[in-house]
Amino acid sequence: MALNRLAESEAVTRAELIKAARQLFISDGYDATQMTKIAVSAGVGPNAIYWYFADKDALLLAVLNEVLVEGLKEHEAREHLTAIEQLVWLVENLRHISQLVSVVHNRLTLSPQLREWHDRFHALLEGLIAARMMADTQLADVAIEARIAAYTIEGLISHGDDPQTIQRACVALAKYCAA
Repeated sequence: MALNRLAESEAVTRAELIKAARQLFISDGYDATQMTKIAVSAGVGPNAIYWYFADKDALLLAVLNEVLVEGLKEHEAREHLTAIEQLVWLVENLRHISQLVSVVHNRLTLSPQLREWHDRFHALLEGLIAARMMADTQLADVAIEARIAAYTIEGLISHGDDPQTIQRACVALAKYCAA
């Protein structure tokens, strides 16, 4: 019984660290957020964070995985939407983590683990886009078209455009992909 409680307590602490890191990475920025601040925000001792995460990149990966799992669950609930509605939802849903998108891109050459995560994320995103495109069109090279769409989505997430511009860009992208 005690081992079960310990494992449960460790899972709760890990989740609190991920939650605190996510909030701080987004509000203060990855580079400005110290591991000690994350630990204190999560209510654990400064060194305890290293029992759960080897380094800051490992914690960032945990945050990214949490965001990805949440996003995939929400995406499933929106499969009935049109391509345009899905694109707008995706951009709007991910805009609040645009800082994390920038961090990942900035650290690709510094962290093999982040590079691997990024490449797997792109494969997943491009696969989802390609599946939608194949259902809607007869494009000759769906894979490259899906990659172009993924890059466009990243740009829309990162550049902070107003909702009307995002809507117009998503309509244009959907038309391009359906052509």
